[in-house]
Amino acid sequence: MTESFQVWDPDNCDEDGADTVQARDVEDAATRWVQLYEAKHCEYTVASGGELTVMVRAPNGVAAAVSVTGEAVPHYWARVLPASEAPLPPDVLANALQDRIHPTSGKLIRATPIKTGGE
Repeated sequence: MTESFQVWDPDNCDEDGADTVQARDVEDAATRWVQLYEAKHCEYTVASGGELTVMVRAPNGVAAAVSVTGEAVPHYWARVLPASEAPLPPDVLANALQDRIHPTSGKLIRATPIKTGGE
């Protein structure tokens, strides 16, 4: 169950400028407020490993200073490559080289390009 908390940055405003945040507890309210603040202002001090102290007034009227730290979380995307862009399997590459390597010295005997899937 969430409740309404008042959260503000004491370095930038007083309690009159507090934002209302729906949260489970004081720490959750502080964390949610910092996430919203950093996204709104495009300042990711906390997400970059910094720290911010905010004030949180709980529904019972008690105010507390709360230190918030964080870290950036990477996101990854994937796309299926068309066959023409896919790398060749290692066994195909190794077999393609077999007729170009001298059997006893291991030296390259014919320096011609190997056709790959991307050509």
